[in-house]
Amino acid sequence: MSQGKSALEALKEKWQIISALGYTGSLMTWDQETYMPPAGASPRARASAIVGRLAHEMSTSKEYGDLLDRAEKEVEGKDPEDPDFLMVKVARRDFERNVKVPPDLVARLREAEVHGVQVWQEARKKNDFAMFAPYLQRIVDLEKELAQSLGYKEHPYDALLDAFEPEMTTSEVRALFDNLRSQLVPLVAAISDRQSMVDDAILGRHVPFQQQMSLAQDLVKLLGYDLDAGRIDISAHPFTQGLASRDVRITVRVYENRMDSCLYAAAHECGHAVYEQGIPEEFEGAPLHSPASLGVHESQSRMWENVVCRGKDFLSFYYPRIQEMLPEQFGDVSFEDFYRAVNKSVPSLIRVEADEVTYNLHIMLRFDLELGLIEGSIDVNDLPRLWNTKMEEYLGIVPDSDANGVLQDMHWSSGLFGYFPTYTIGNVMSLQLYSKAVEDYPSIPSDLSSGDIGSLLRWMREHIHVHGRKYVPQELLERATGSRLDVGPYISYLRSKYGEIYGLLEE
Repeated sequence: MSQGKSALEALKEKWQIISALGYTGSLMTWDQETYMPPAGASPRARASAIVGRLAHEMSTSKEYGDLLDRAEKEVEGKDPEDPDFLMVKVARRDFERNVKVPPDLVARLREAEVHGVQVWQEARKKNDFAMFAPYLQRIVDLEKELAQSLGYKEHPYDALLDAFEPEMTTSEVRALFDNLRSQLVPLVAAISDRQSMVDDAILGRHVPFQQQMSLAQDLVKLLGYDLDAGRIDISAHPFTQGLASRDVRITVRVYENRMDSCLYAAAHECGHAVYEQGIPEEFEGAPLHSPASLGVHESQSRMWENVVCRGKDFLSFYYPRIQEMLPEQFGDVSFEDFYRAVNKSVPSLIRVEADEVTYNLHIMLRFDLELGLIEGSIDVNDLPRLWNTKMEEYLGIVPDSDANGVLQDMHWSSGLFGYFPTYTIGNVMSLQLYSKAVEDYPSIPSDLSSGDIGSLLRWMREHIHVHGRKYVPQELLERATGSRLDVGPYISYLRSKYGEIYGLLEE
């Protein structure tokens, strides 16, 4: 440490370097998913492994640990809400986790993930799970090794889950899923008896690629996405890559005979991006500069996608714009028919295109399989069969191919074990947050019906975005809404919305 420089100042300089390495790694990931040529996989894997290892070594070194010890003494006694105090607190939590993981394991994981994603993309195109299986086995073995390195009290999955949803446990996820399942299954059954009430055939009308991209651009700008600090590209699986507050990128995929896929992927990823663009720039390059958790992240994307963009209030405003931009396809379609079509609930093969009622059953299926892989009770080669069996058990349908089944998601190829539960956690959070926002700003529904998202975005900025990683997710949720995770508002919303669409409220 140089003469006269405090430990906290030296630590902030370290954070900037570590952040720059993270930026580089994220940029390589975005490029891999969008523009990298297939032959670039091997050099990209080596480069990614080196960058990941360097960042890990710097953030777990003895020098870093010593600086952190000194910085803790320097901020001791400060206001617990002071940004410096909170930055050091979060850095300590990260350090205690990261220092348990050998740098060599970080490098091996990163290299395996780059190869895994590349092979997954090809295997999905060819509908060939056997091509992907050995790469997935490698990743599963490394994830098990990671869980052992991190340690856990009850279940090895806890160690992996904590990376995405801090302080959440496997047992808590199981309890949440059991609660939801008991209330969702009867609703799915009631709707299944009334499928003929909603026809979504209009969504299959041909909409050329460029028209869909223009519509997506129009929608995300309206929802507050700053395109001067972001961009929209195409990828095999829609995602958001937050590189910095002023560089947050999203992707979609386009099916010319299913326009809602692109439209609502854009709304979903926009929710993620607006959150990341809303984290204060003064946190840039420090431990606070990222979302509180993947569940909180998902609460934002699911809220904008479903509660807002599939909701009657906002859609009543936006649908005339869709008709104006796509007059040949929707000029003869009434608002009511379009609203019902984009909210049709029917068991489907593809998770990212599943409706709100059935979506969480897709997550529960993946959670079951992930647990089995990490526990060792499920063999990678048995995944296609088990996937199809559980799809029939949970949703009553069987995939017509592995591309539409076990190969549809990129998460496992990216080493994202422990990630899937955050989608359902986010669904539940989204309604807690939206309900509280409307309680505080009663004008939100009428504002949305006139195309004004300002009051809702302002509430999210003030209660969620502005905090970055200051608080663990349950603490942040409690500060924002007054309660911890609660399925009540979410179930009430589903029953009300789909009860009206399918005539269940009349019974």
